[in-house]
Amino acid sequence: MRFFVVTFLVVVMIFLASQFFALNNERGEYVEQVEANSVETRILEIENKELKEDLEFYQDDKNLSKELRAQFNYHEPGEELLILVPGKEE
Repeated sequence: MRFFVVTFLVVVMIFLASQFFALNNERGEYVEQVEANSVETRILEIENKELKEDLEFYQDDKNLSKELRAQFNYHEPGEELLILVPGKEE
């Protein structure tokens, strides 16, 4: 009878140990995932901050007009547009 109890306890201990190692490995995977998500979150927070700054910048009509003129050669009616082309290098 004692042999069966000891055998049963050994089997239970082996089972519990295997479950512990499996959970520990799974925990390691989750820690890596959290670290990766943390890095991605920081990157997205920086990008979000830059977008908010751009939004605030372009809400000013003067800044928006300046960017339109620079990027799309936009000009007001009655204004003359002068485009300078760099000369050829020798």
